Amino acid sequence: YRLCVVCLTVPPLRERREDVPALVRSYADHFRAKLGRGTSEVAPEALERLTTYDWPGNVRELINVIERAVLLGRGARIELVDLPQAITGR
Repeated sequence: YRLCVVCLTVPPLRERREDVPALVRSYADHFRAKLGRGTSEVAPEALERLTTYDWPGNVRELINVIERAVLLGRGARIELVDLPQAITGR
């Protein structure tokens, strides 16, 4: 087996902010189905914060944040209050 036949360089998420909304919606749908929760919509304020956050943990951090929001969210959609303090700045 050959290793490193093709090298792909993917820029960090903070350099691809335009990808964040699609990733958020995709993972929200995934965790809604996996966890049996009704929450997959994202409030505009929450989506804006998710898009402007720098994501030092990259996509793995985004995935964890969305899973947490779907699991612990109390409403019909992910709201700003459902996001961690590090993202909301509260």
